[in-house]
Amino acid sequence: MTRTPCRPVSLGGRLVDEVTSTAFGHRIGKPVAMVILSCAGAPPGTEVEGEVFGRRIPARVHGDAPLYDPANERMRA
Repeated sequence: MTRTPCRPVSLGGRLVDEVTSTAFGHRIGKPVAMVILSCAGAPPGTEVEGEVFGRRIPARVHGDAPLYDPANERMRA
């Protein structure tokens, strides 16, 4: 993961936290951002916005579950 300092995350138009790191999830084909939300009002599925290079990017809270293939059914050597 890449260190991405000072990238704000907002919920309902108010700043709630910032992105701590980012990476591209090759197995899911999407970018992934790590955010430790300090508000209790953001359960999995909650829509949030992140700001990257001045652009607002929609995102969804995923929670602690694996993003893809938790049983490793697609893992092949």
